[in-house]
Amino acid sequence: MPENQQPKNEQTIRDRLYVFVNTLGIPMREFAKKCGIYETTIYSSERFMGNDLLHRIYKTYPELNPTWLQLGTGAMLRVIKTKDMEIIARLDKENMRLTEQIALMEGQITRLLIMLEERDKIISKLIEKM
Repeated sequence: MPENQQPKNEQTIRDRLYVFVNTLGIPMREFAKKCGIYETTIYSSERFMGNDLLHRIYKTYPELNPTWLQLGTGAMLRVIKTKDMEIIARLDKENMRLTEQIALMEGQITRLLIMLEERDKIISKLIEKM
């Protein structure tokens, strides 16, 4: 059997994701919106989903077992301990803080680049006058 062809009884990641969403009892459109992804991205992801997409899904639904979704083995749902949820919440908060810091630094860099451009213009004018 060619490498890109799958056996008829093997579910794809997308198939398993449909199963999970059906157990949630919500439309795929709502699932995608909650995860911050486009519904069309899910429809086009048959055998592979990128890390960013998977991260968004697992962040939104930490009870979803990654091994089950990606490989089809084990239980669909996993038990999340309160301590694990606290760690996840702390990491999410830290991630948001760092994202805000990066945005501030990008703004500072932009302002500094503008200042450098203005300085270069002044230097050029002074050189022309010499």
